[in-house]
Amino acid sequence: MMRVFFCVLLLTTLVSCGTEKTKQNEDVSQAGANKNDANDFVERIESIHNKKLFMEYDAIQFDLNLNFKGKQKFSGRVYMTTDGQQIQAKGERKEMYWNGKKAMILPDTAESLKARSALFTWTHFFAAPYKLSEQSTKHHYLGPTKLGGDKYLASKMTFANSPDDSYVLYKGDNDLLVAMTYISKGRNKKESEPRAITYEAFTDLEGIPFATQWNFWSRDEDGNLDKLLGSASLGNIRFMKKAGDSFNLAASSNDR
Repeated sequence: MMRVFFCVLLLTTLVSCGTEKTKQNEDVSQAGANKNDANDFVERIESIHNKKLFMEYDAIQFDLNLNFKGKQKFSGRVYMTTDGQQIQAKGERKEMYWNGKKAMILPDTAESLKARSALFTWTHFFAAPYKLSEQSTKHHYLGPTKLGGDKYLASKMTFANSPDDSYVLYKGDNDLLVAMTYISKGRNKKESEPRAITYEAFTDLEGIPFATQWNFWSRDEDGNLDKLLGSASLGNIRFMKKAGDSFNLAASSNDR
């Protein structure tokens, strides 16, 4: 009887171990499949947006007219190096600069922190398709995901150096990046708001597609776009093969 008991116990243990090992193998397999899907998702976006050609240029400029919650936030021209290390924004009443280390806004230098935030936000939205595979990014493929009444293939992007920040990326049937959802951070948790940006009215510049209309929305957890919060129109998009001295003012302004 005792022998039978130990035989049954041994068999149960072997089955249990086998089941656990199978589950572990399945988890590893699923993780590998998700990574492959995520990599393919990013590669398709970068390919259709012609990242390789974009990065061959030193810098790019575009006119930006941005309105948000009934107020004009900016109207003027933005210059940026394609790696995002230097930025200028020249508006009707103010100029903002980022030289890779410091930000400055003229004529009110006390607002430099706001200038840094604005410059990073605008150029991040503009250059998003070319920044998806930077070293700090991580991707988790989500598959078909609802946004604004439609379904798109989506992937969640997080950052190793900023784990609290994340974006969900949505691509259309043509592989263009058509939207991103994110959390707009307020001064406290209650002021944080789920939002979305949709990219529309694409135009072609030397084989590279650019959205000339951005729309900003509030949203809920089910992917419904509740309210149009603002919009931006872009024009006069031009590449600069060599940036040259275009950004020297940013450096000299910050060294005063």
